[in-house]
Formats: sequence, C-alpha cells, structure tokens
Amino acid sequence: MQDRSIVSRSYVQNKNDYIKNYSKIDFDLDFPIVKKDSKLVDFIRAQSHMKLPTRSKGFVDCYNNKSEVSCYEIVHASEVIKKYEESVSSLNADGYIYVDVKNYELEDRMTMLYHALAIAIATERYIYVNHSYFPFKLPSVIFNIRNEMQGTVISTDYTFSCSELGYKNNNIILNNITWPQAIYTHFSIAPFLRAEFGFHAAYYLGNYLFGSKNQPENRCQNLKNEFAVEVKEYDDDEMVSSSRYYQKLWRCGVPEKFQIITHRSAKIPEKANSTLVYDDDESKKCGLYQLISSKYVVHTFGSRLGWWAMAMHGNRGGFINPMDFICVNVTVSQSASLWHTYTPEKKYLFITNNRLFNCGINSYDVRLYIDYLLW
Repeated sequence: MQDRSIVSRSYVQNKNDYIKNYSKIDFDLDFPIVKKDSKLVDFIRAQSHMKLPTRSKGFVDCYNNKSEVSCYEIVHASEVIKKYEESVSSLNADGYIYVDVKNYELEDRMTMLYHALAIAIATERYIYVNHSYFPFKLPSVIFNIRNEMQGTVISTDYTFSCSELGYKNNNIILNNITWPQAIYTHFSIAPFLRAEFGFHAAYYLGNYLFGSKNQPENRCQNLKNEFAVEVKEYDDDEMVSSSRYYQKLWRCGVPEKFQIITHRSAKIPEKANSTLVYDDDESKKCGLYQLISSKYVVHTFGSRLGWWAMAMHGNRGGFINPMDFICVNVTVSQSASLWHTYTPEKKYLFITNNRLFNCGINSYDVRLYIDYLLW
C-alpha cells in the first residue's frame, strides 16, 4: 500500500490520544496523489455512496488520465465516511459539534456544515444542525435539532487554523463563517484530510452532503451549453461590472454562447445563451446543480457559491477576477481561495494576506496549502 508522503504528522487527536508524528513532505506532486486502481464494482459503489456528479457533462472517470482523483482514492474516501457512519450509528462518537447557521447565505451555511463534518470525522463527534436551513436532503449522520446547544465557540477569524478542536473542548460550536479551504491550514485537521481525502475533501464531503443521487429536474441542468459561468456582482466601485465579464471569458476558453447562473441583482452579459436567475435557497440550489452539470465551470473570484460548484464538479475550471479583470484557469478544482489572497491594494494582488495564519505548529500545512490549493 502506497504511503502518502504529503502527510505532515498524524491526526490522532480524539478522546485520549494526541500524537504528533512528523514525516517527509513532498511538494509539487501531480494529481492524482495516489495513482492506484480499484475494482470496478468498488469505485462505482463509492461514487454512488458519496453522490459524485457522474451525470455531469464534465465528469471525468477515475480511470481517465485527466481525472484529478484515482479510483483508489474514491474508494478510500468512501470507506472513511462509512467508518464514521458506523461510529455514529453505534453511538461510539464522543462529544458533538453544534452548527449554528443562523441567516448566513446558503453557500456559507454549506461551508459551515462541511467544516463540521470534516472535524467530526477526524475527531469522532456527532453533528447537530437545524435541517430547515438547508434545501438539501442531508445525510442521516447530520442530526436535526431546532434548539440551541451549549459548547465552546470556535473562532473562525484568522486564528481558525490554530484553534483547539481536539479533546480539550469536547462539545464545540461553529457559529461564524470562513472560507471553505481554510480547514486545510488547520494544524490537526489538515493532516487528517490529506491522509484520507487528499486535497479533495470538499469534492467528496461536499457531494456527500449537498449532492443528489437523483438526476435534477431539467431546469436545474445545463442542457443547452457546455460552458456555465457563475456571475456575482460586487457592490464596489473598484470591481468591474459583471456586464463586462464576457470581454475576458475567452481567456478561460469560454465560447461566444454560454449559460449564466446569477443573482437577480447582477448585470447580465448580453452574449449569454441562457440564464438562470436565483433569489432564494431553492433557486440557488438549482443554480448550483446547473453549474455542476456543465462540462466546464467558470465562477466569479470570491463567490463561495461559484467556488462550491467548481469543487463539487471535481474538474478543473476557471475564475474571472473583477478586481484586475482577468480570467484564469485553475490548476485543480479545489483551489482558488479568496480568503487568503484578497487585498484592497491592487499592488498586492495574488499574494497571501495576514489571514493565512502561521502559528508555528501549522507551518507545514500552510506551505502545502499554498502549493496545492492557492491557485
């Protein structure tokens, strides 16, 4: 069995164990990280279990050399999730995570639940959240609760990557938002994610949480075009209006006609072939599925909904940056994090900011994040 040399230390930090075991780190590896195969029946079952978007025009089978993940990695990720499901069903978990999603945007609620699941699997905790805040059919391991619960509130500001998520705080609360991939800079959770999910935790866990085993209705699929562009309008004079996006989309390979998914307040480019406009959670979910169903996804840099679409799509896409007005093809579907790169000073574009917090114990995790998940 091939070892993952990118794991910086063991992740054991649940119950009575807390071990740091440093090992060799390799940078600049190609995807898939673990280039191994699995039996056909095993990875088909695993794809179904995690609700991977196999009906998407952009879905790449794991035996294809263009796939970002190997068949072995898909099967392994599914087995890790199944182990957690068994732990929850047999009541072997210890402690809980209460996700207080309040009235955040849907895409931010998705991120909060994704972080909760990643932490819960790594540390064997239960998860509680009010299901009514989500337009998705959530897995049975996510317990529905309408009353607030008590616990230690975990900060999601720049110190999130060094917060104590282990045995010292048995019951924890997530009640604020951060960028989805900030979890890959956490000193104890990131090594676990890399060991079990590679750099594709958002792909596996995102589809497991928010994907659908049933084919979405026609209006939630991109049936007319291969390309879909998620358009976000920023209320900022420094940002280029979304009505001008089409001038740069060609740099990402977008043809003259394409599908647009956007909010009602955005200025829609005239050259779009068709448009889906969302204004509530149900229509936003429909837009998310329409993006995922496309062959190629381009999103607005900084849009969490667009980012989630590309991450769950699982195939390399692109983003248009309305600040410096360029369109960029990313190296991997899980990259392009605004949280760690945004700066209002144009001269500092495309460098990390002080939100990329290095507290010493997460230095390897930060370096790996920069190498694999920044761009």
